Amino acid sequence: MTSVVRKIKTKRKIRKGDKVIVISGNHKGKTGIVKEVISFPAFFSKKKIKYDYKVCIEGVNVIKKRKAKQGGSKREFEHVMEESGIHISNVAMLDPKVGKPSRVGYKYDSTGNKYRVCLLSGEAVPPPFM
Repeated sequence: MTSVVRKIKTKRKIRKGDKVIVISGNHKGKTGIVKEVISFPAFFSKKKIKYDYKVCIEGVNVIKKRKAKQGGSKREFEHVMEESGIHISNVAMLDPKVGKPSRVGYKYDSTGNKYRVCLLSGEAVPPPFM
């Protein structure tokens, strides 16, 4: 008896270095560059693990953390501001030509190389800068 292998479709069309806009939530309308994409398991079953994704965006969803100072006593703390993750479904890629939120698709060039395309204008997405 052969086992069936299923491909899991991921929503990782947004990558590190892309310019995105928040389309829902408390920070709706803010734009920024993706610092990192975080994946974490969201659903388990016998044969399949489904992953969810969050993105950290520069200057968006900034939280204050309290961390112990290095080499200090136990009661000395410092406050650190850092970006927290936003679910990947709450952000959209900014179209480089129009400047509006757009979905991302894929196309192939004549040599067979795959590249990303903004579906609003049909413009090719430049490779993300790190």
